[in-house]
Amino acid sequence: MSLSGVPELLEAFKALGHVGTRQALTGALKKGAEVVAERARRYAPRGKEFASKRPLHTTIIVRTTLSASQKRKRGARRAEAEVFVGSSAPHAHLVEFGHALVKARDEGEVGLRGRRGAKKLVPVKTKRVIGHVPAYPFIRPAYDATKVQATKVVFEELGNELKKVARRYRRQAERGKLSRGAREAFKLDLGL
Repeated sequence: MSLSGVPELLEAFKALGHVGTRQALTGALKKGAEVVAERARRYAPRGKEFASKRPLHTTIIVRTTLSASQKRKRGARRAEAEVFVGSSAPHAHLVEFGHALVKARDEGEVGLRGRRGAKKLVPVKTKRVIGHVPAYPFIRPAYDATKVQATKVVFEELGNELKKVARRYRRQAERGKLSRGAREAFKLDLGL
């Protein structure tokens, strides 16, 4: 994979300062991630064995935030801009990675449970692994198949966003209403 103009593009963003950088990066990353999501939708399993209220391929989305439980598992990392491709279905990870097939059975009235002296016998269920459901990966192969194309889309969008920011600064300068961030960026760039 070869991308030309990447260092120049990053230098141009650096020269313009941090005005709108996060929005520009997020927008570009979303468009690149949508390439991966579209392929994942095509790779997602369909059929009777995967039937549910919402088919898995309709739950694949691009988002900029994670749920609270995903944040806890991931840790407190935070980058300049992030996007995530995944499924909103609660069983998607089981399809992607496979899982143990478990059968529950009643063991009868075995355990004593209760509060403050009022104890009673309750049925206890035990679980037994009876097999394994194989993995049916669809997101990882989609990423592997489209990562080059997605990267190109991201950098093309960054270039487009850079042009938009430059045009906005030019219009502001012509009207004499250049933002403080733009003035600072131009001072640094011109060495004033």
